[in-house]
Amino acid sequence: MKKAGFYKLVFAFLTAICAGCAEQNQQLPIVAEEPDAYEDFFDFTLGADAVDFSVINTDPPKYSLDSLGTFKAKHVSHRELVFYNLDADSLPLFDAKSLKLNFPKDRFYAVSYENGLTSVFKFSSIKIQGNTIVINNNLKWHSLPPKNKQEEQKITLWSFEFDPQESGEVSLSFVGDSQFHFQEAQDLRRGLDVLFGRALKFNGKHLDNNGYRFHAYNNYTLFDLQKSLDDLPESDYYLINIGTNEWKKPVQKTLERLQAQILKLQDNFPSAKILLHTIMPVSTSQRDHATRLLWAEQYNQGIRDFVDASTSENLILVDLEEIFSPADDVKWFKKDGVHLSALFYKEYSAVLEALLLENPKLVEHYTGTTEDFERFPLSDKLGYHTSSTTTTAGYYKLVTIDSRTALRTELGPTENLKGPHRSEMTMDLDAYYVNDKMSLSIEFMVPESWELDQDNLNNGRRTMILQIHSKPEEGQTWAYYQKNLPFNRPAIALYVTSKPEGLFAELYYGLNGKLNTDFADKKWSRVASTPIEKGQWNLFELNYQLAFDDSGYLSANLNSNPLIDAKDAKAFGPNMHNKARPYLKFGQYRYWTDSHTHHVLFDNLKVGTNTKQVLD
Repeated sequence: MKKAGFYKLVFAFLTAICAGCAEQNQQLPIVAEEPDAYEDFFDFTLGADAVDFSVINTDPPKYSLDSLGTFKAKHVSHRELVFYNLDADSLPLFDAKSLKLNFPKDRFYAVSYENGLTSVFKFSSIKIQGNTIVINNNLKWHSLPPKNKQEEQKITLWSFEFDPQESGEVSLSFVGDSQFHFQEAQDLRRGLDVLFGRALKFNGKHLDNNGYRFHAYNNYTLFDLQKSLDDLPESDYYLINIGTNEWKKPVQKTLERLQAQILKLQDNFPSAKILLHTIMPVSTSQRDHATRLLWAEQYNQGIRDFVDASTSENLILVDLEEIFSPADDVKWFKKDGVHLSALFYKEYSAVLEALLLENPKLVEHYTGTTEDFERFPLSDKLGYHTSSTTTTAGYYKLVTIDSRTALRTELGPTENLKGPHRSEMTMDLDAYYVNDKMSLSIEFMVPESWELDQDNLNNGRRTMILQIHSKPEEGQTWAYYQKNLPFNRPAIALYVTSKPEGLFAELYYGLNGKLNTDFADKKWSRVASTPIEKGQWNLFELNYQLAFDDSGYLSANLNSNPLIDAKDAKAFGPNMHNKARPYLKFGQYRYWTDSHTHHVLFDNLKVGTNTKQVLD
């Protein structure tokens, strides 16, 4: 287990705020003891997004907490915080200059409510509407994300500094405009950090919503870069993606300015590797597409010529226009046709991964396609991205057991159950579609404490711990999907079940048609049942091909032993419910009541397109 070397930020905030710091602008140091183990550190009763900044490889930073005053909140939601001042004379937040001083973007904020709860958040923009202040646009809550509230309530607003003081071995600076600033780019940094075992140190002037430093912001131009070039901290890598906002300027002068700044950067840091990007032209959906496309073509060619003429091995071309061909395809862009989409950043992450793997220091820490559950958030690099967690009377926690860190899911006692209870992680399998083959492996343990009520034991009640689940097609709502999908979900499911003779793992496969549909005769079947031991880790390996017909199949191993007793150890048949890409869920799901608390632990999740990828 990696020993945590960082502060328990969120809970320190709760402690500090509850201790009372009502006096305006009072400095309050936040002190929190280093936890002895993850068991005491993570508390996922708040859901998987209720995490602090331990995702970063840092030395313990120091914090100072400032009260910005007490306000009336008109609206609090995941996307927006709207409030106005109770006493405008004592704290003139409505003055633009004061607003800028009181709300710097590189600070984090906390809101404490009248009921004693506290939410921690970071934002990207703020605006004034009359006497009302609106914080929105990429608002990111880090603890106790609020439910939608329209009623007026009293809040106290706090501001605090966060200096990560990152301790990674290899430093990297993202330099550029909004393409390196938007939330997708921020999540890209987080994914890279996890992928390389937190051996990366991110440098820059600004702090993103995940707590990583970078040197980019909206509307950033080469003139801005020129002014701040001497302020750039020394790094091993500089990722330069700039030029999107220059398209109204002469191409040749823009290229000359870019080249001069790259040469100066090389003089300042001669051993650094500079990854110079061509820019993505706007998509065909953008009204200025033709003009901007022509400008981008000329600008990008100038970048290529400059890199080709360079004698430096440390100046590396990242030709986005070539990698993402055709570069003006709408799928690479958000709806505005300018800013890049989540799909772009997913593919771009793989490009960076390959380039960074040339560094021996990073190779040593490379985690590949393994999610080891050392800490949250989960990696974005397994061919999936974390979608959301679902929990009803359940929660998640990272625990230390057998000298290893694992994810523990918990379901508490249930009575008078209305609907299913679950404690599951959900992952979108964006890379996998019809006719694709997929492999995954995961280790799981049912602890010695597992016990069922006698009626459930006699009836062989099953708890689903892993499933491949369908979802609505593009443009459909979940309500439409639930009403009109002719199948019961899922098509693939792994259960654990207690029987008088012991504990078993059972695998189910196939379409499961609903009554009064054309598929009512289709029923999935149990394709495997094998005994397992409490308190023992089990390695589950799953291989399948997605299909609407009998070309679809499933094969699986448990502890290296084939589970399916059939030709080729496979079960054949359709396994897709619609044209949407399925997603993965693992944890606990049950539809029955029980008086006991149940835990299932997970570790070392791998996802790939073949067995070799998930076993090597």
